[in-house]
Amino acid sequence: MSPLYIPVCHMQVSRTLLYTFLERKSFPSKITRHPRIAEAMDSINPACELQNLRKAHVENQRTIDELKKKIEYLRQTLEDYNATLSRCLVALGQNKK
Repeated sequence: MSPLYIPVCHMQVSRTLLYTFLERKSFPSKITRHPRIAEAMDSINPACELQNLRKAHVENQRTIDELKKKIEYLRQTLEDYNATLSRCLVALGQNKK
């Protein structure tokens, strides 16, 4: 067998292992330009998984904080409406007398 001969099956396995174990930074830009390959490389990397989980956690915390602010605003608005309604009912009761 000549040293230049590489079976296709072996090439594909080697390529897959290479894509799996090398960091994304070490790949040429041609490979990372393809979104599917770049995404697959990211999803294999545990550090990237952890980073994605942290981003999701931060986004969830922001959403929770925004919802708490909206709940507080709605609670205050409801209290204001109740107070206004009570004053209107009192005024209406006094006008009937």
